[in-house]
Amino acid sequence: MQKNIILLFLLFYSCSSYLPDSKGEFNVINIIASTEDKLLIEHDIVSLFSDYINTPSEEKLYVLNWVEPELFNDYLDYKNLLFISLSEPADSTIDLLVSKFAESYNQSLFELNDLYGKKQSLIFLSTDNIY
Repeated sequence: MQKNIILLFLLFYSCSSYLPDSKGEFNVINIIASTEDKLLIEHDIVSLFSDYINTPSEEKLYVLNWVEPELFNDYLDYKNLLFISLSEPADSTIDLLVSKFAESYNQSLFELNDLYGKKQSLIFLSTDNIY
């Protein structure tokens, strides 16, 4: 029994050690949404992450980077990814991706950590509309 526990621990440790380090700065949030959804939510998301920190000069706490839906594969190994999907208007890009994950977790808002890289956070938000 003790050997099985040790082998299980070693297997778990070795699998997680093969993940590469995630890219990007800790305060950059890469937002992935369809073009249609971005038009509807951009103002709300920008205001949500509009906090400032007072260093010798005032600077933004978060840096937002909007990623084109066609390029989301290029960002899968970055630190902070926020996937946003509105069911209205329907689109065939990010809605499909988010729905696949949402089916597995049965929630409209959830987070996955260290999926494609170490110290990585993927947040999925799926909702009917913005209101």
